[in-house]
Amino acid sequence: MKKVRIGVCTPGKGGAIPWLFFGLNVFLAGGIPFRITPDKPAAIDDMDGLIISGGADIAPKLYGAQSHSKEIVKEAKQAVEGQFWFRKLIRFATWGCIYALRRMFGLKHAPEEAVKRDGLESALISSALEKRVPLLGVCRGMQLLNVVQGGTLHLDIADAYEDVSNPYTVFPYKEISVQENSKLGAILGQNKIRVNSMHHQAVNRIGSGLKIVAEDEHGIVEAIEIEGGNFALGVQWHPEFLVQFKSQRNIFKELVAACKLK
Repeated sequence: MKKVRIGVCTPGKGGAIPWLFFGLNVFLAGGIPFRITPDKPAAIDDMDGLIISGGADIAPKLYGAQSHSKEIVKEAKQAVEGQFWFRKLIRFATWGCIYALRRMFGLKHAPEEAVKRDGLESALISSALEKRVPLLGVCRGMQLLNVVQGGTLHLDIADAYEDVSNPYTVFPYKEISVQENSKLGAILGQNKIRVNSMHHQAVNRIGSGLKIVAEDEHGIVEAIEIEGGNFALGVQWHPEFLVQFKSQRNIFKELVAACKLK
């Protein structure tokens, strides 16, 4: 059987290492990955499946919001984190390792917004949904899937969820609950799972035709799916960095399998 081609959208700058991890996961799942960036675009007809990776914040104007000032976001984060000193102590203990991994993954200096990337990936998501091309959105990719479908985002978790300190780590530290009757639940094979967390924004109002299929203990949305039979899944965490876990590799395996059935 001919191997399927999976387009992987990444930022042009700072996306090399994440691209390698996505490429590895797609390869292990039996697909052929190729990289897409704002300076190296592709059309939906060039691929059998599509992955939208993480990166910069989505421009708030795309979902009718106003940008936060850096000062407001910083003050909100400090106010919440100050009430969770014990979590800060845990973070400090692993800070050196996390910092090194963030540098390795090219995520330390992601731009606040990437307008050119927003346009390219929004168009690809719309085309994928229209033509029923299997789609996986990761972190920013999940959020953009929601926005394309008319949903909105919380500009910052610290503002939206009172007394909640969202962990920021590449390690599987955060426990989430997955709906039993969901496609994601079937893929992971479990209803409780620990994932990494590398985001400060989150889904607010869910977009048209989408449903929430995973949340954390505070109600922060961790995964969404398209309603119906086609494969369109968004996860808020980064499964590409959890390649050592079979449950996370299964996400890419099922994407490739869906492409073969298309």
